[in-house]
Amino acid sequence: ISSVPSIEPSYIGQLNSTHVDYLVSFPWWDSRINKTNFLRGTKIWAHPTVRMVQDMIADTGPNDAFIDIGANVGFMTHYAVNSKRPVYAVEPISWNIAKLCEGVRANINRGWVDASIVRENFHLFHAAAGPEFKPVVEITRPSDELGKFDAASLSKDAIAQKDVVTERIPMITVDLLIPNDVNVGAVKIDVQGHEYGVLLGMKKLLSRRVGYPKYVFYEDDGGITKLAGYN
Repeated sequence: ISSVPSIEPSYIGQLNSTHVDYLVSFPWWDSRINKTNFLRGTKIWAHPTVRMVQDMIADTGPNDAFIDIGANVGFMTHYAVNSKRPVYAVEPISWNIAKLCEGVRANINRGWVDASIVRENFHLFHAAAGPEFKPVVEITRPSDELGKFDAASLSKDAIAQKDVVTERIPMITVDLLIPNDVNVGAVKIDVQGHEYGVLLGMKKLLSRRVGYPKYVFYEDDGGITKLAGYN
């Protein structure tokens, strides 16, 4: 975390939460930046989806892991980190990885999470999750000028923007990441049409008789799913 440099511009804000206080390093294109005075430390509203996942995580055991596939800048990851749960976050875009690390450092500096807790519980993977392991795959995202890197996908056809670039990262499976003795409370999957591919790579976890996820929360957009090659 400490070795990943910050990337300007940096907007650190406190996301609204009913359970745990936490900070996020926001994307510069996030519309909430224009609606909130960051200097005053105003809490920034959380999308209803984020609030749902916050509640799901809170409804799991204190030692149950949260798996965030397509973590983006950590709107849900940092909640779980600050609630002192084991966290496994997978994010393919390098810019988002930097923002995730900025967020962790900000939460440590604010005193809302101990660095020792982060070292023990937070596992961050610069990769894409999918149905199998591959040493290198290409992911397509909007260009730096456009931003909105949350629209990145392993399928170029699933990207609405035409001005795009690619990044090369490994593909890993969830089953390769999660030790057998780690209980999982909640899983969030948001990977622009490749959600089913992620599920294929977590058959072992989903087949457990104990320690299996209480919640699996995923995006389902039929049009994007078809563009990604699934039905």
